[in-house]
Amino acid sequence: MVFALVGATVIAYGAMTKFVLTKTTAHLK
Repeated sequence: MVFALVGATVIAYGAMTKFVLTKTTAHLK
């Protein structure tokens, strides 16, 4: 149960980070 919560948080954080990096890269270009 705890591991599932941590896993979901990591996935969500990773997805958000990827989205921000992609948006920043597109903005810089």
